[in-house]
Amino acid sequence: MNFSKIIILFISLMLGGCGGGGSDKGTKLNDQNEIENFKFSEELSVDIVNISTTLVEGPVAMVDLLEAELLWFFHSPDNVNTRHCKEGGVVNFTDKVTSNGVTTGILDFQNCFRNIGNDELILSGLINLEFEVHSRESFIYQKYHEKNALSSYSYKLLSNNFSVGTSLDELNKFGFELSISTNTVWQESENTYHLAIVQEKGRDIKVSNFNLEVYDELANKLKQESVSNLDLAQVQTYLGEEREEYSISFQGTYISQLLNEQWGVIGQFSRQGRTYDYDYDKSIAHDKTVDGYIELTLNKDVIKAEEQSSGSKFYFNQSQVEQNYTLGYEGDLLYIGFDHLMLAHMHDKTPLMAIDITPANQLDSLEKVTDVTVVFNKILKRGNIGLLDNASGVNLDDTVTSNIIHTSFNKDDVNQDVVGLRYTAETFGTAYWQRTSGNHYIGIGDNVIYELPERANKLFYTQSTNTIWGYGNKNVFNLDGSVSKNLNIESYVWVEDLCFINEKLFILTSGSNSGLHEFNAQNSFSLTNKHSYYSIFKPLTNAEIGCNNNAIVIPGSDKSAIFNLNNSEFSTFADKDLGDVAYFTKGIVSSSDINKIFFVNSGLSLGYYDLINSPNAATNILLPEEKTEIFYNRPILPIGLEDDSQLSLIGTFHLVMDRENPEIILHEFDNGKDSDVNEEIKIIDGDKNVIVTTLGIYRASDFKLLKQFPKFKYSKSFIIDNDNTLHILLAGGEFVYKTSIDRLFM
Repeated sequence: MNFSKIIILFISLMLGGCGGGGSDKGTKLNDQNEIENFKFSEELSVDIVNISTTLVEGPVAMVDLLEAELLWFFHSPDNVNTRHCKEGGVVNFTDKVTSNGVTTGILDFQNCFRNIGNDELILSGLINLEFEVHSRESFIYQKYHEKNALSSYSYKLLSNNFSVGTSLDELNKFGFELSISTNTVWQESENTYHLAIVQEKGRDIKVSNFNLEVYDELANKLKQESVSNLDLAQVQTYLGEEREEYSISFQGTYISQLLNEQWGVIGQFSRQGRTYDYDYDKSIAHDKTVDGYIELTLNKDVIKAEEQSSGSKFYFNQSQVEQNYTLGYEGDLLYIGFDHLMLAHMHDKTPLMAIDITPANQLDSLEKVTDVTVVFNKILKRGNIGLLDNASGVNLDDTVTSNIIHTSFNKDDVNQDVVGLRYTAETFGTAYWQRTSGNHYIGIGDNVIYELPERANKLFYTQSTNTIWGYGNKNVFNLDGSVSKNLNIESYVWVEDLCFINEKLFILTSGSNSGLHEFNAQNSFSLTNKHSYYSIFKPLTNAEIGCNNNAIVIPGSDKSAIFNLNNSEFSTFADKDLGDVAYFTKGIVSSSDINKIFFVNSGLSLGYYDLINSPNAATNILLPEEKTEIFYNRPILPIGLEDDSQLSLIGTFHLVMDRENPEIILHEFDNGKDSDVNEEIKIIDGDKNVIVTTLGIYRASDFKLLKQFPKFKYSKSFIIDNDNTLHILLAGGEFVYKTSIDRLFM
């Protein structure tokens, strides 16, 4: 199928002034007067035939697209009303009602990406549906379906604004009212995956209206090109020995608002040849033994195009006007026939997904026994659910029925404020198993787990608007999903790290033409500058940068750099400036002190740069070796440094030190010594009197543990917002754990 070619060919022919389409005799329509005085002529015959053929193909292409969706839904379990598109987007079957064998509802396409052949199409819009199953076979179609194969069915499709295009910026609007009836003769098969194959299929399409909006540049407004009262009949029969026969006939009216004319259209085509490879992901090579014609009538003028194995012939009022011209183009829908494996391909192109999980992400309290149900969009081969990273490590007994996994857990099995569950599932595929897995969290009381609208590598926070943002895959988005913006960072660069300061987002990239990208959060994260560091220094791979109000620190492979936010200039320092260490490593972060940038290096020493008094020389403080080199018999990599002038504290690793005399260690956190998790300081906030580590929240004035976190794996994003709520991004970037700090002091 080449749906985008239909759009492109039609628009290029119409807006090209009816001068293309393969004929060198075309006449350009260059102004509105010529359009208003348009005359059917010999010179335009080839172009008019191609345009009308394209419009006749439109309903066939649309029905092929939508019938695949319908077959998927009507072979799926009754509790499945959502299909996730493999390349992105979803299709929802809403307002679904079945009465007296007729199902009505709305197909809601939300930017569903479909790869079809060489086309990547985006489908968007609402379609009113009426579907009736007349009969089913006595056997199922494939192993991954419970319902028997449909043999006879009819449906109606109505939409006033359905969009199809090759990108979100280039969607073409269609309107249509279609009635379709289909009859299929199935034959049972011994194929491992396809338990039934199509022996014969017939489909009638009645087109009350099918239109495409086209912008008329001369008239400066949108106009419609359409076909109406069009009857299409398709029949395809498998002849055996990998050969088949296909035919299509049609009759209706082509109406052109651009040319202010309408034509009668009639025609038929037939083909015999070898059986197609109906895998849309592969190119189709086939016999071109096509016979047939298309005829258009305007008043007393008649154009006729005949297609035979020897070539095409064009006639204008019975006089031949074109020789050796091939009608249509490669993969023409009027010749190509049905996809026997339409449902199988839709199954393979639909990823296995969990579509409903109970209980939800929040409970006031746990019952003695809590039931858990995970519903998937497909029949399962196997699946299981277990508790995630729970101290008791309980494996749950579960059962799989159809597309549902069910289990339960006892309250005594969990001893924390958030329950984490891990599910895995498998289903049959055409040529391979489909698998999926995921996490589900249940917050208890004021402990909340919420799912992000997109996967995030890191969170950052705009204090002026009290908004937490996620960053992932070169996108920024807010946590409710109402804003998502692609930063348009070049595809051939890699993002190393980011920091957010003074309402500006800075993203460090590496690779060809890379740099420090600067985005303005107050202007929809528009790119305001890209600061190149080429020939100045080379950042470390996976470098973690730190920033304060005045500067950004970037670790390098041979020398590291400070980017001064006041003058937008880089300055570098060599490894020897750090004293007796080999090189910087991950975890250089800065303090909130506007004059000093603190860092931790691979030599496990603490240092700082005084940007005012000595910006090019580092002051190093060697920490006690026994406190840093081996952390509970495990090597440690420095990952963070936090400080607060309110309490005159500075912290790194698990150590809290006096800000003025960092050699003095005031406290050593050790709650992680009996586990596999290193406890590391993430936030010191004097105003809120808290210290946040990777394991819990402490009162900063006396280091008393106020709250221990659930034992999950967390990322490096820890944020306290203006409402004194702590947000922590969980490892994997899909969920955020949040809890109130104020409640800890009540």
